[in-house]
Amino acid sequence: MSGNRGRIRAHMACEPCRERKKKCDGKQPCSLCVRFGYACSFGSCHRKRRHFERGSPSASPPPAMAASKEASNFEARVSSTEANSGAAFVRNFGLHFESPNTQRLQTFAWNVGRNKSFVSKAASSFMEIVPKTKLMELVHFYFGKFHPYFGFIDRDGFMRRLEAKWMNSTPEEPFDAIVSGVAAMGYLFSRRDGCVPEAQFVETSRVIIELNSASGPPSIDIITALLLRVAYLRMTDSPYPAWMASCTLMHMIELSDLHIEPTSAKILEQLTEPCDPNTRRRLFGIAQYLHLWMAFELRQSGVPLHRFHFPLPLPSPGDYTSEVLSLLSLSESLSPEHSKDSQELEITISKVLSSVFIHSASTVAQCNLTLCIYRRLRALNCNPTPQIYDQMFKLMTKALALVRELVASCCPWHGTASVSFQIVCTLLVMNDHETTSYLEDAMNTLRTIHAVYDTEVMKETYRIACMLIAMQYRRKENDLNLLKTVVLSHSAVAIDKSNPVLATQTAPSSSEPSWLGDLVSDINGFSAFDLEQFFNSDFSALP
Repeated sequence: MSGNRGRIRAHMACEPCRERKKKCDGKQPCSLCVRFGYACSFGSCHRKRRHFERGSPSASPPPAMAASKEASNFEARVSSTEANSGAAFVRNFGLHFESPNTQRLQTFAWNVGRNKSFVSKAASSFMEIVPKTKLMELVHFYFGKFHPYFGFIDRDGFMRRLEAKWMNSTPEEPFDAIVSGVAAMGYLFSRRDGCVPEAQFVETSRVIIELNSASGPPSIDIITALLLRVAYLRMTDSPYPAWMASCTLMHMIELSDLHIEPTSAKILEQLTEPCDPNTRRRLFGIAQYLHLWMAFELRQSGVPLHRFHFPLPLPSPGDYTSEVLSLLSLSESLSPEHSKDSQELEITISKVLSSVFIHSASTVAQCNLTLCIYRRLRALNCNPTPQIYDQMFKLMTKALALVRELVASCCPWHGTASVSFQIVCTLLVMNDHETTSYLEDAMNTLRTIHAVYDTEVMKETYRIACMLIAMQYRRKENDLNLLKTVVLSHSAVAIDKSNPVLATQTAPSSSEPSWLGDLVSDINGFSAFDLEQFFNSDFSALP
């Protein structure tokens, strides 16, 4: 009889799975809801039946207090996950309700995008793609623009190996993937449109990484090449290719024990490929930073790696990697697994705002972290102090100015688009006279990015920002119309008719222009706009 067991069902199914008739694993949240961004919830009747089926005659139901605490903790994790995601913040602001038809959370302003209207095959060697003079020019752009902020390659060692490679023409090896990744990044930071050689470098690096990843624990060269690929995809591609590459990178780091300091685990030290401690910390720190923020934005759990305390990498002249890595521990503290109350969040945001950075991209990242903490505070219905608000506005203004500088110098860091867009949305949510006065600067910055990087991603981002402002305008217009009706209905009663001067000054005149007559003429077109359908559209195919 044991061989003829019937179908085993989950003890209970959440409401979204029941509505869609999908198989539910019974977890909280279930895997389907985590994958598609549903609001996972269980009906009370199904909870009771589950306890009854699983409980034995001698077992008593869980105490109401424990159940209430568990539900409260779960709701807190969900709220933190939502608040950490800028995409969820924008969506909730635009829709003001959770649609049961929503299948996937869209991300806007993920990066500036990349115009790529070509498909290239991998070359047998990077030396076949461009001549040596052009390659050295790309290497110069890489170390001049990308490396100071994300410095995880030893420049002197790289140049020695590259020269030896070009002189000896050795067979394909993992180092070739690093060279191809560096060259692709050099193109990204030297020209605003993609080209065929850039695509060839990207594809060549990908093929080498895949060919050298299945034979055993990955080498430091392969991990370095994959980190270059993750950073490139984060700035050029749609969210999910970058996310999958980042997850693969974290698993490779775990296999190579790169996240474990040799002095902390003598037993594992012999299994780890020799690597300079400073380089090890830089590789893992930057990989963790990119992975963590992608997990926040996409509302994913990420790849958990238990790591020992890493000291910040040693600083060097012209190197600012330690600046961005100084934000890593504060970013990790915002993980939904770490419960933080409003007081702790205010302490954290004060620490972030008090930091001073030199590199422009570091300041933009500082602003991104500040906006995330502010969303967490809003989720707890907590308003920061006036001093914190003042510091936030100063940081936003500074970040917007630096974004314009980065764009003008062809430095398309992913924060240039996402932070500018999130500032617009945050100001709209704050919704008062002071915050509205900052909107023009934020919108001018988005327009500048759109003008410089004329990609489909930036066109969509700029259009959405304009639409959100129009929605806000429409709501305020309706409020003003209601106030106007009240004024016109009751002003005559409020006027002291015995005072003809007051009556003349107060009573509205039909010959006077309406004080609402200068509204935007085409704003009424948004009343028929299907906002829910727009936010549920699939933009994953955008470059």
